[in-house]
Amino acid sequence: MRKALFAGSFNPFTIGHEDIVKRGLELFDEVVIAIGDNQDKPCADISERLQAIRALYSNEPRVHVDVYHSLTADYARKIGACALLRGVRSMIDFEYERQMADANRVLTGIETVVLFTRPELSHISSSLVRDLKRHGADVSAFVRTVCLALVIALGVMPINAQSKSARAERSIVVFNDVLRQLDISYVDTLPYEQMTETAINQMLRQVDPYTVYYPKDKDRELKMMTTGKYGGIGSIIQQRDEKKDSAGKDKKPGKYVIISEPYEGMPAQKAGLLAGDRILEIDGKKMANKTVAEVSDCLRGTPHSTLTIKVQRQGVKDPLKFTVEREEIKLPAVSYYGMLDDGVAYISFSEFTENSANAVQKALDELVTQYGARALVFDLRDNGGGIIDEAVKIVNLFVKKGETVVSTRGRMKQSERIYCTTQDPAYPDMPIVLLVNKNSASASEIVAGSLQDLKRATLVGERTFGKGLVQSVRSVAYDGYVKLTTARYYLPSGRCIQAIDYSKHRGKAEKDTTGGILPDIVISDTTRKVNISYTLYAKQLIYDYATRYRATHPSIASPTQFKLTDADIEDFCRFLDEEQFTYETETSKYFSDMLDMAQHEDLDSATIATLKAIEPQLRPSFREAIQRHKQDVTELLEAEIIERYYYRKGRIEYMLKLDEELKKAQEVIHDKL
Repeated sequence: MRKALFAGSFNPFTIGHEDIVKRGLELFDEVVIAIGDNQDKPCADISERLQAIRALYSNEPRVHVDVYHSLTADYARKIGACALLRGVRSMIDFEYERQMADANRVLTGIETVVLFTRPELSHISSSLVRDLKRHGADVSAFVRTVCLALVIALGVMPINAQSKSARAERSIVVFNDVLRQLDISYVDTLPYEQMTETAINQMLRQVDPYTVYYPKDKDRELKMMTTGKYGGIGSIIQQRDEKKDSAGKDKKPGKYVIISEPYEGMPAQKAGLLAGDRILEIDGKKMANKTVAEVSDCLRGTPHSTLTIKVQRQGVKDPLKFTVEREEIKLPAVSYYGMLDDGVAYISFSEFTENSANAVQKALDELVTQYGARALVFDLRDNGGGIIDEAVKIVNLFVKKGETVVSTRGRMKQSERIYCTTQDPAYPDMPIVLLVNKNSASASEIVAGSLQDLKRATLVGERTFGKGLVQSVRSVAYDGYVKLTTARYYLPSGRCIQAIDYSKHRGKAEKDTTGGILPDIVISDTTRKVNISYTLYAKQLIYDYATRYRATHPSIASPTQFKLTDADIEDFCRFLDEEQFTYETETSKYFSDMLDMAQHEDLDSATIATLKAIEPQLRPSFREAIQRHKQDVTELLEAEIIERYYYRKGRIEYMLKLDEELKKAQEVIHDKL
């Protein structure tokens, strides 16, 4: 008969213990509950607790309750020995009312006695083992399990790292005691889960921005980051503020969520949903004033399940209903690929997720075999990184077998690893130019930096972000996860990618200008000024006009041929009038503050009059500003409108002809052919 023993401060009045016993009964034939009564500080309520526990399990013959009276250390040894004599195969000590996850971790699959004891009692483990031997126990596996239990109890490093363990344990004790006092005495019911998550998140912000906690209800975010997959409709959604109703009248303040960007070939697009559609209901549930997270929860679900979405579409009087079948959404790693000109291929690569290296090779193989590509411009701009193994595989497409791509070094021995190419390269001699910018990070920097070190590519663009920290995912209590930094990346030349030393700048993004990857040819975008086009884009007026344009134009020319006319620009200006848009420059804002200060300081009237005369010149009409920056405004409008018809690929194809960095990359690559 397999038994489990629950020992220590087992309190029937504490939340969670009943669930732990239930879990024990699922896994074992019998459960023994041992209540400890320390003779130094006898438990005043021991009889009450004993009666309560026995009453709680009076109808469960497989649960037995005992009381042990002893000093703490003796109690730990005694109860461990008794456990073996009773035939118990697993044991939990509930000192400090340990979380249920500890019980699950021990109860599942362990076939030896386990003692979770307080860290300050770790010195008794050897005497406990002697006691168990005296009772005829086989303790070979038990010693290893006790060590594991103590590591979990300490919550940090192995037992020999006592100084750090003690500091961590003190912090844990303080936190537990504060939470215990709240639990016992606070006047109202507390949201324990939210409080714990907030405490963890605030703690992790003191470490670095990449160490993140994912409770069970948010683990899909982690899955999407590492795999690029999720079960849903395949669309970006965003929240918007109420403006006017259909009659043009002001509405009460509120928020709503729209379909921002349906992905091509995915359920939302296939069902007929369009960018700009306002989500009214999902399966009959109203979505007014819901957050993006709340709407997302309703949209996501099991692949092949269906949902009904009611939307309001611009230009259509009555709401529309769409039935959408969810799919496992796999975001494409290759955003776009094609030929730039004779012999030069272009691949835009968005993220390093599962099998993304295969997607790159598949695209390149097609460009070589069908279009005769002899050189490659590989675009890693705005690629935030991802799985390191995928980065190594991409490098291996161009670098011979056995070359070091990147290494990792951390505090723990298991964090040290060297990543090498393992296959013969598919394209060992193909000329390559890599495009990078300040948002190229992590795995992108590994690809760029290693190909630069190994003399296999020329880099063009801006210095990269400088994210050279390695994250590992570890499971934690209650089916949660923590993604934590365990090492740093080092390139073949020995240089470290990381720009910020978070040991000096705890949780702060104080950029070190020496970090990241410096391109061979640096191009900084200093030509584009902040003008009205930025304001129109930031206020989403470009987006809203594209939605209106799509509603009145069934089709447009191809991405490379589409052009807005002067009449279209005038229509856009009328749209801005309807939206009551007023253009205020940043200069005018500062000037208004200066004028207020001048009046406050009581400058002479002539000076005040001069300043007031200047002010109108700093507040141009938006029509005048649009004419002055017509090219910038037109390009943003055309790109947004093209995406309505040809989705993200169309936008990229349109933007290629305007891309100055790409033009420079083409010059460089032609010099190599």
